Amino acid sequence: MEALIAKAIERLGKKKLWLVVHTLRRLNAADCTVAGAREALRGIRLYVDDDKFSEVAAQFVGKDGATFDVAAFVRAFLATLPPRRQYAVSLVVRKLDPESIGFVRFDTLREMYDVMRHPLVLKRRDPSELVDEFIADFEEAHGEDGITTEELFAYYVGISHTTLCDEDFELRCIRSFSLDRPRAQLDAESPTPRAGKLRSRTLSDKNAAKHPLYETTSMGYGKDCEKVKYDSKFSLNHCFTKYAPMQRGGGATSMNM
Repeated sequence: MEALIAKAIERLGKKKLWLVVHTLRRLNAADCTVAGAREALRGIRLYVDDDKFSEVAAQFVGKDGATFDVAAFVRAFLATLPPRRQYAVSLVVRKLDPESIGFVRFDTLREMYDVMRHPLVLKRRDPSELVDEFIADFEEAHGEDGITTEELFAYYVGISHTTLCDEDFELRCIRSFSLDRPRAQLDAESPTPRAGKLRSRTLSDKNAAKHPLYETTSMGYGKDCEKVKYDSKFSLNHCFTKYAPMQRGGGATSMNM
């Protein structure tokens, strides 16, 4: 299975790995054979060596030796995700599909996807363009107006195979759908035309829209904190420097020459 996933990422890209599940799930009953599954994968430009594909397909051949168990293949495909990362993706799926229907509409994806913590937004990239790019990753399913939760899970399988650290993968899931806090919102859009808005970004950073996470300046932190009274005898003012003038050097060394 790992060889198949590696070849799929090489041929399709990490954000298109979900097409493997998408394609096999839509096979007709008559085409659910080893040959039919391979032809379906070839239809999305995924070509696997004969020996490697035979090794994978042998695990999902039915008792009659002819049928190909697509459901078992999908379960094994998604199980390649480590348990820790499976839990992170399950939180994403639970937020997008709280009623466990098994299907996520693109309107829901567009509404829930949070780009306010995206690195490119911090570099003054238009947030709406990033949302469109995310939805475009699933353009092959636009005719169905959404994707299944298994396809979304498979999407994150591709992301996982190109993300080394578990913390980085979890952070991507958390930030993409605001799993840790309410979603941040941009300030109200000004009536300035887009061309003028882009021009203002190049002229001065002051004219650019403030990111919600960085609205508070460094001087503003702690202004609303309550003052706490403490006993001055516990103060450590000048504790380390009050005897410094009385200390004498030890002569010319490499440290004080």
